Amino acid sequence: MKKIYFFSEAYPTDFLKNIPGIDGKIEFVKSQNLSAEEALLKGFDYIFLREGEFEFFKNLVGALSWKTNHLGVADTLVRIEGGYRPVNLNADCIMQSLKSKNYKLDTTQSVMIIGSFDFVLSVAVKLALSGYSDFLVSLDENDRVAELEKKMREFIFNLKIKPVSLNEMTFLQTASGLLISNVTPEMNKDAYETLTYFNFLTHGGVFVDFQSYAYPTLIEEAKRAELNTVEELEILTLKINSLL
Repeated sequence: MKKIYFFSEAYPTDFLKNIPGIDGKIEFVKSQNLSAEEALLKGFDYIFLREGEFEFFKNLVGALSWKTNHLGVADTLVRIEGGYRPVNLNADCIMQSLKSKNYKLDTTQSVMIIGSFDFVLSVAVKLALSGYSDFLVSLDENDRVAELEKKMREFIFNLKIKPVSLNEMTFLQTASGLLISNVTPEMNKDAYETLTYFNFLTHGGVFVDFQSYAYPTLIEEAKRAELNTVEELEILTLKINSLL
């Protein structure tokens, strides 16, 4: 039976009861307050990380690919022979969810990605590798916008990147075909409320909310507005099933 370890006590695990067919296939181990070194020595098959936690493991997991070393973000460590391989499963599963729904996505349209640094960077790079080149990005940490832009431009050339602060989203004149968010009310209450209007999405656009399990307000409003949606639980279900 595969073992998944949740490195952080703050990692939400309540969603697991809503994923069918995983009983007896995966053992979920809640945080034991282990250090990064101790967690690796335990030999878990997978280690789930929250925002910023890959920094604790970066110098411990051996040879990194150029991409991972350059971007410096990962949400999952996968045990391989001789060590662990860091990956961004959340971004992979968001892309997989979008493809599985057969939404009419136009890579020539702009895409807006908002939220925390690791999340925005990993998702933006995944979309750029899938053909998108026009990005509006908004971070909960404004002082890291230049760092995000630099990492994206050094990794993929000819990208159009427009930074927008969470507090300026109300004034946006541009509508995107795809909006991907992990914003919570705790990050920025005003920005969260602004999102409920969805005035930055084109008619028939797609809204992906990676915080909709604990905070369902935005996804409910998106459905009322007859937007196409992808919910967090759909993405997490894909993520867990990809490890079986």
